[in-house]
Amino acid sequence: MTSLIHNQITDLVVKIRKVRTDDKLIELLDLLKSTGDNNGDGSTISLLKELRNELSKIDPISVTDYMEWTIIQAARVYIHRIMEHKRLLVA
Repeated sequence: MTSLIHNQITDLVVKIRKVRTDDKLIELLDLLKSTGDNNGDGSTISLLKELRNELSKIDPISVTDYMEWTIIQAARVYIHRIMEHKRLLVA
């Protein structure tokens, strides 16, 4: 992973962890998805995959706020759905 992508992923993880509602989470991830859709170079899938991997590495014991853990889990599910939808569009 290049340092630019790593920094983007780190920033996104921090933003996701600060979100406190599903609506704000979806807004953030939809913005990421639509930005990638406009690029059209397939980099969005790679970014989403890396983001989901980083979110999966978060230890639930290290998350003290229940809502934060709920949002992290919701983000992983929503990212998976975005990726599946993009794969269906390509196929």
